[in-house]
Amino acid sequence: MDVDRDRRVLNSLPNAEVVFLDQPNLAELTPLWEQSWQILFFAGHSSSNNNTQSGLLQINPYETIDIQKLKNTLAKAVYNGLELAIFNSCDGLGLGFNLADLQLPQAIIMREPVPDEVAQEFLKFFLQAYANGETLYQAVKEAKAKIQELYHLEQKAPGSSWLPVICQNLAVNPPLWSDLTNYTSKAPNFSLQSLWKTIFSPILLWAGGAFAFLLLGLFIFNTFGGRQSPILEPVRKPLIGVCECPYDIDTMGRECGNKSAYSRPGGTTPVCYRGDGR
Repeated sequence: MDVDRDRRVLNSLPNAEVVFLDQPNLAELTPLWEQSWQILFFAGHSSSNNNTQSGLLQINPYETIDIQKLKNTLAKAVYNGLELAIFNSCDGLGLGFNLADLQLPQAIIMREPVPDEVAQEFLKFFLQAYANGETLYQAVKEAKAKIQELYHLEQKAPGSSWLPVICQNLAVNPPLWSDLTNYTSKAPNFSLQSLWKTIFSPILLWAGGAFAFLLLGLFIFNTFGGRQSPILEPVRKPLIGVCECPYDIDTMGRECGNKSAYSRPGGTTPVCYRGDGR
């Protein structure tokens, strides 16, 4: 696997700084607990078993783990703001089932074994379209069309354009790239360290490589501000299972907060607090 091509694509993303972890062990995944990440990207070897109900990840030459072993870690990452996971690896239907159980907002997986060249080109075309303002679905559609029509990769690997699949949590609107770049991370206090983390909000976690090459962090410059204010009076009681307002409760029983439609720049603008004037 030529991960250098993936690295060049990721390093070219606008307003982003990419940080890599190379063939990590489980102990090196602790930042998923400790920090707010918005995109997780894995490129490496994966597989599904138990009738595609379980997904396996080879994170380094010596460790292949069931993604269920990361259940609590990934659930914490979703709570901290994880919006999108991209598994640019083979046979990912089992990963998709497992991620759906965790209520991850969006995931992109490859349904069958995928040639290295196809995976690289999909990543490039998808991220180019997504970072240029296309919706998540349109960016995936354009990437698949380019693989099929412009670059004739299907002549080498028939059926490759239908390999990428989106697994969506219907209760959450897919974010735009601009939503991610305007994300405001949670800051528990106003210390210098928390102030730095608020200005530079981590957005991408990536794994990939011949066995597994994990990239940790796409840091995006973020301005202060946020539309939620603790002194505002809610206009209604919290709704269960939807995320219109920050005080609504998602399907996992947690307050929606920054994942709500109200907190997303460029999204819908529900009236959540008295005096909003909208």
